[in-house]
Amino acid sequence: MSDDAVEVVRAAIADAVGRLAAAGAREEWLGEVVVPRRVLGVGRPPRIDRRGRVWRVGTLLIARDGAVHAVGTTTRVSDPGRPQGLTASVELRRAERAAALAGGFALGEVVNHGTAPIAIDASLVDAPADAVLAIRDGVAWVRWGRTAAERTRLDAYLADQLDLLEHPPQGA
Repeated sequence: MSDDAVEVVRAAIADAVGRLAAAGAREEWLGEVVVPRRVLGVGRPPRIDRRGRVWRVGTLLIARDGAVHAVGTTTRVSDPGRPQGLTASVELRRAERAAALAGGFALGEVVNHGTAPIAIDASLVDAPADAVLAIRDGVAWVRWGRTAAERTRLDAYLADQLDLLEHPPQGA
């Protein structure tokens, strides 16, 4: 039974990839924060390296090869400006923009980093309550909010999200 449910998830992801590719849906970058080694005791600033292109499907990031990640941090590349000693969150966002530029991303590109890969295998069955994607009682569920109660069936979730990506609202 669990093998069947995993195959249903794989098929749903494969269908999503096909639909998004056919629609020419907007892709974003998947990146990984890399902290360079110290050279002669001097640290160098972190950068975000490219790890491929993905479609943002709500709380899921789906690659053309069917790999799935849970959304982490999203950065739109822009001029980071200078440190100004503002709040920690403002300075963190500035540092993320600087790391994206250091990684070679162009201004205006969207980079997803700090993501968590989701294995589409038996580990989805009875996954922890905080898992973004899980199979319970033979049904695949997606956690779309912060709490475990904010879940919906994968099939319904993908239907809604894919429709938005295939037919974006005017001006989106």
